[in-house]
Amino acid sequence: MRGVCVCAMVVMGTALSRPGVVSRRGVGGGRIQAIQHNYQTVRKPIALQRRLSMRAEGEQNEEISENFRKRVQRMNQERLSDELDDKDKNTLPSADEVGVPSSQQPTTELANAKKGWLFNWPSLPLPQYALRIGGFYLVLGLVAFPFAQSGFDDNNLKAELVSSNMVALGILEFILLRLFITWDYIGQRLLSDRVEYEQTGWADGDFWEKPPQVLARDRLIHSEEVQPAIERIQQTLLAFAVALFVSASSFNSVRIETEDPRVTIRPSFLQQLTAVDEETREQAMAKAMRAAGEKPAYCLDDYYRARAGGLGC
Repeated sequence: MRGVCVCAMVVMGTALSRPGVVSRRGVGGGRIQAIQHNYQTVRKPIALQRRLSMRAEGEQNEEISENFRKRVQRMNQERLSDELDDKDKNTLPSADEVGVPSSQQPTTELANAKKGWLFNWPSLPLPQYALRIGGFYLVLGLVAFPFAQSGFDDNNLKAELVSSNMVALGILEFILLRLFITWDYIGQRLLSDRVEYEQTGWADGDFWEKPPQVLARDRLIHSEEVQPAIERIQQTLLAFAVALFVSASSFNSVRIETEDPRVTIRPSFLQQLTAVDEETREQAMAKAMRAAGEKPAYCLDDYYRARAGGLGC
């Protein structure tokens, strides 16, 4: 049975390779020719069309990929160009590139102020700031006290203390005003987008326009360091101004009134000096001594000295 099948397959293979022989022999020739015709007219064109379609799809996909790649490349180039343009527009030369001296740059000026003995006080913590201001006030008061004593002939401690206090407060007001001017000047240069500088002197002065990043940094420094110091100086100035006003207002109440020396040459006063009543003469003499110090004013003139009878001269 197996041998019969093998012979049949050989015969069919020969018929497929030689259709004419099979047809002449008449063994299934019509059916084989129909299969060949179906393959030639239907299946082969379909397979060819599929291959062409797949090739077209591949070419189309390659074209799409190429277009997408070119588009992405073009977008990257445009973005890079925009970034370069923005960088060219926003990037300004630094202070060192322009030639601004280091001592005239706002940040350096602030650093120098914070290193100074007196100008760094506003940047100190509040307890240290109050301690230094208070200590400086006491030193000024002690120095001014001997001068206040020399300004009064009589022993009036209250008037001397008030006078020395006014002198100390007045000096402190000027010092605080100087601190305010310095810190406000530095603050204005930090806030400004243009800074004036001089390379060697006033003849070659110029302006430096800050880059955006430098301007943002300087304004942050101003808000964090300079503005609190300026506000502290302003508050101290106001407090000492009020204290100075109170001291000046209270000075008249503690000062001992002295007699006007001109009263000693008035006719009514001269009559008191020559009065018959001894008590009246002594009161007038004491008043004249208070007004003129060691000797009454009439002693300086011969006429008035004669009118007073030379009393106390």
